[in-house]
Amino acid sequence: MEIESTTSGLEPDKLHYLLRICSEPDPTEEQVDSDQKKAELLQDLLAGILSVESQADHLSEKLATLCKISGIASENSVRDLLLNPRTNVRELKTIRDYFKKKSRCTDTDVEHTATAIYYAAIMST
Repeated sequence: MEIESTTSGLEPDKLHYLLRICSEPDPTEEQVDSDQKKAELLQDLLAGILSVESQADHLSEKLATLCKISGIASENSVRDLLLNPRTNVRELKTIRDYFKKKSRCTDTDVEHTATAIYYAAIMST
């Protein structure tokens, strides 16, 4: 019984060349994936709700604990707070301070996205 060739008669050099071309990632796909990941990260951060702990700078410790227990903490997303013209300056400063701290992260995508939200909070004040 004879084994059938799976290389279609290609020489090893040509086969190596074809396999290398096929295995190289498409640079445009990488850029789209990277941009898509950044967009999703931005959407996630904007959809988030600031916790009482992130607002604790503006609240006394006892009041922050009471808010946490009673569920009085803000229920609005970061996006809603930034887009609402009635958001008070204290909340905008909380967003600004929180994302300023978050922008010091070692992950560059998180750092850049948090910086964008930080500047959005500054522009909203």
